[in-house]
Amino acid sequence: MLKPRDEARLNLGDAAVFSLNRAAELLPFSDGEARTWLEARGLIRHINGRAVVRWRDVLDALCDNVPKAKPRPSQKREPLPRVRLGG
Repeated sequence: MLKPRDEARLNLGDAAVFSLNRAAELLPFSDGEARTWLEARGLIRHINGRAVVRWRDVLDALCDNVPKAKPRPSQKREPLPRVRLGG
């Protein structure tokens, strides 16, 4: 259940700033794994001695982990038959 304060922050969308603990709670893995993931990607910032996470950075990092679709090779066509022109 979201706290009213967190709900207001989520309404900010990617502009929200959360404490490290709250950001870890919002990610879809255990809090310990989430903290490790955030730290490994350099997403933890410090404001007045407190660890915070800018949600936009989290979303960007999550998008970087999405595998990109490989371009499909173009279908090779049979060469056109040569014809004699003009004569």
